[in-house]
Amino acid sequence: MARLPITAISKRFGHLHYLNILYLQAELALLEQRLNQQAKIDRDSSDSCKQHYFHSFRCLSEGWTDAGAFSGLQWQMILRMREVLKEYDAALLADSQLSTLACPSPADVQFRRSYMSDTDDEKHLGLASADANIWDTTPLEDMVAVCAREHADPISSWLFEKALGWYNDKGGYRFAKKKGLPGTAFGKTAVYGRQPVLRIVSALAISVAALSPIVSIVVLSGIPEKNIKLRLGFMSLFTVIFCLLVSLFTGEKKTEMLAASAAFAAVQVVFISGNN
Repeated sequence: MARLPITAISKRFGHLHYLNILYLQAELALLEQRLNQQAKIDRDSSDSCKQHYFHSFRCLSEGWTDAGAFSGLQWQMILRMREVLKEYDAALLADSQLSTLACPSPADVQFRRSYMSDTDDEKHLGLASADANIWDTTPLEDMVAVCAREHADPISSWLFEKALGWYNDKGGYRFAKKKGLPGTAFGKTAVYGRQPVLRIVSALAISVAALSPIVSIVVLSGIPEKNIKLRLGFMSLFTVIFCLLVSLFTGEKKTEMLAASAAFAAVQVVFISGNN
């Protein structure tokens, strides 16, 4: 985990968290009911000191009575309520913070499982306690990643989660070890740098951005000028394809995608209008 933070994957224990919150909630509800009952008993008591518990903090906290004996049952309930409230609030805040942590990607979980079961690695030490199979039996929704991957676009996500896994299984780990890449001594699993993959995606995105207008203009120029309906049809087709490519390679927001598509369509309209 220290060498590769993306493998810092733990179980959320969501079921236990919610059980704990529900038990604390039930205890608080019971304490509230008993506290209200005890407050009513003290308020309706014939003891004048107990009748002051409702509006005198000193009488309540010191448990004064007419007979001089200590009667702090209501105060003990309040002290217990404080303790449970503190635990309840802490549990709610902890669960709220846990819910902000992202789930790990399926590829990272699979990498963790492969490494834990890789017996070809001489340094491999399998777990022998109750958590030995925790990464195999826990649903993805009940896992948290300290350093979850953030993919800016669908193409990068596909390359990291699908293509690299296929390449590794087909023998890519041998090439990684042969080159002596850092952080690759994981048996039959290898770690691949993020930057080279992102550079490939960036190069593809730039190529698509540069070639899309050229290809559309070349195709439109081959259509007779009189056949305006066919030209408009191809222009619409190229605009839709360009919009899909933008969403795949950049992962931009909808408004930015619409702006880029409108600009691309405007270039084609200018070309058609100029020819006509």
